[in-house]
Amino acid sequence: MKNYFFAAVLMVIAVSMWAVDSSVKSIGKTFPEKIGSLSLIDVVDYEKKNKGLGVGLSYRAPGINADIYVYDFRIKDILDGTNSETVKKHFEEVSGDIYQYEKMKKYKDVKALGEMEKKNMAGIDFLCRKFTYSSEGKDKESFIYLTGYKGNFLKIRITHAAKDEKLAGEAANFASKVFEILGKTEIEPAKNQ
Repeated sequence: MKNYFFAAVLMVIAVSMWAVDSSVKSIGKTFPEKIGSLSLIDVVDYEKKNKGLGVGLSYRAPGINADIYVYDFRIKDILDGTNSETVKKHFEEVSGDIYQYEKMKKYKDVKALGEMEKKNMAGIDFLCRKFTYSSEGKDKESFIYLTGYKGNFLKIRITHAAKDEKLAGEAANFASKVFEILGKTEIEPAKNQ
């Protein structure tokens, strides 16, 4: 009986150590297992079942959730940055998604704090907006970031407990580090000739 227990424990450890493939081929980037204090817990290839839905990466730490989505919705010619009407319109759509959760009774008292803002981190222009809401009796702050990137939409959503300065700092650090990753030029491996 002890041998079965030991084998089961080893299996759990081996599975938890199994590296998640965090490369997003459509943009030529690989995201690390850890960004700031958040750890990568899942990568979902939505593209396999639904063309245009791309890839989602989920990072977590106590009290904070962050998700990165890279997709094109089968839209051609998504321009880099935030100046195109396509990106601006899509930002309004993804901002509206939070209100849909309220209609589905998953969120309460959704409020956008301020207007859409255009910012720049690591040379990448992006649109962002902060929201507050209540979910499962807890107040939350949520940030949406969106940009056009290498023919795709790149969306980041970070949510944490409201009025928690430490978590707010971790959220800002996460976003900053993601944009640093995006701003870096990765060197293509030399091809054998």
